[in-house]
Amino acid sequence: MTAKPGDKLSFATMFVQSNDWFYGPKDGAIALFGKNGKPLSGDIIVRVSLFDTGTEVSEPPGVGQNQAPRQSKPNTVPSEDKPVRIVGHEFQVPSVSEVIKVTVTATATGFV
Repeated sequence: MTAKPGDKLSFATMFVQSNDWFYGPKDGAIALFGKNGKPLSGDIIVRVSLFDTGTEVSEPPGVGQNQAPRQSKPNTVPSEDKPVRIVGHEFQVPSVSEVIKVTVTATATGFV
């Protein structure tokens, strides 16, 4: 991909063994260039968090009967209406860096 100063990286990827959790940038997006114009490069996992969308009642990861891999059918789980938030300590979950890796590499022609 090609980027210029001011461009940001944003993504969301589901934590499948959950009801409605996902990984994404802590601040919604990650600036691809520093204030000095230098491109970001390297491991950026410290800028990523695990979020709860607040749409379904959370269950212990990997064992909840209402989680995607074990749901009897879509849209049949107990719902809730809470704001999106970083997953707290209510359940034991691996650290973000134990589950995913996010690396940005600047090249002469863009990013990989």
